[in-house]
Amino acid sequence: MKALFDEILAQIKGGNPPQVMLGPVCWSPGPDDTRKYYFIVGTFPPFRLMEIDGHDEANAVAGRAALTLGLMQCPPLLLHDFDSEYEMAKFCARAFPSPRTRQTLEDFERESGNFFG
Repeated sequence: MKALFDEILAQIKGGNPPQVMLGPVCWSPGPDDTRKYYFIVGTFPPFRLMEIDGHDEANAVAGRAALTLGLMQCPPLLLHDFDSEYEMAKFCARAFPSPRTRQTLEDFERESGNFFG
């Protein structure tokens, strides 16, 4: 798992984005009543979202923490740390308006139904 996060960090550093958005560890239903744990990393510019599969909760939490520490050592990077995927999608649509960010927010809201109200 460490190798995967090192590779992601290298990709982010290599692209030299001035801003990185880091979403919370979340889960979605997996096969056979299991949970798939993941978090989202976004960069701008260019606007890009990556879903990082943590396999289980402990790996996802540890991986997000390792990536956060690695990103904090990449000045002059602006790191936006979110505790809500919905807030992250709203931020991206407002801060980086484009068809892609608007579509990402609309997709999130459609998938979530009326949950966010």
